[in-house]
Amino acid sequence: MIEHLTLRHLRSRNILLDDFNTNFYIITKRYLSNELFLKKNSKAITHILSLNTILDKSERFCFIKNNFSILLILENEKINKIYKDECILTNTKKTINNSNVFLFKETSFLIKSLSGYGSHLMHASIYRLLKAQLTQSDCIELFGINKFTINDYIKAVDISQSTFDRSRRKTYE
Repeated sequence: MIEHLTLRHLRSRNILLDDFNTNFYIITKRYLSNELFLKKNSKAITHILSLNTILDKSERFCFIKNNFSILLILENEKINKIYKDECILTNTKKTINNSNVFLFKETSFLIKSLSGYGSHLMHASIYRLLKAQLTQSDCIELFGINKFTINDYIKAVDISQSTFDRSRRKTYE
């Protein structure tokens, strides 16, 4: 069932994260949130709000299946005040076909949109988390090969090798 819900309404719900998608959420929360909330990235926020967000509803909770950036927007008071009446398209469909592939495409698009001049994304750390999340069959579907390489990441998020190498020096893990 498809619904249009405001951020205000979503904020009043108990929205939980499915354990299966933890690495995608960690990337969004730990590595993308600071860049996302800079003034220069208001287009990225608008894009996030326009995405179809899939929720698995029960009586007491909603499990979010994609678009984890919505959770960051809900947690950020300043951004939430600006967009509180913005309508979000939600779908209560229970599953996503090939969810890792779908979430990889969604995450890499967000990384690409935030990777402009002057961004401080930690690409090496993000790459390691994505590599841990993607299975061999995901890699075959996405890239036509058995494993996820640094070159695949660089192409997916449209950065240079030198940008990736600089991020290795910023890694705090």
